[in-house]
Amino acid sequence: MGDGMTVIRAGRRRPSTKSIVESRKHWRIGYQRYLDSPEWKQFRSEWLDRHPRTGCFVCGIRPPDIQLHHVRYDKLGSESDDHLRAMCRAHHEAIHAYAKRHRLKVYEATYAYRSYWKSQMR
Repeated sequence: MGDGMTVIRAGRRRPSTKSIVESRKHWRIGYQRYLDSPEWKQFRSEWLDRHPRTGCFVCGIRPPDIQLHHVRYDKLGSESDDHLRAMCRAHHEAIHAYAKRHRLKVYEATYAYRSYWKSQMR
């Protein structure tokens, strides 16, 4: 079928792999545009001003290039402080890899990876 859908059973459809990949590609482009926007840059700056001593959510270290990790993506553009966690680059990347490897939502992976990391540090 050329409509980007694959038939599962009569009358029921699911997106084809190709349409899922295209959808993710378009989402990532939009997300990157948002991260490049003046609105995000201002929000990020204000968040860091409100949380001047916040270190990485996983290890506690605050590198000069601290990143903000979106725990939820459904509130982009209207996120609140509790939708974000400060992260060092290594742990930010590790959480996304952990989510992918374990097929978890980013929210679930954020807390699961932190628990895993802390258990390894004991």
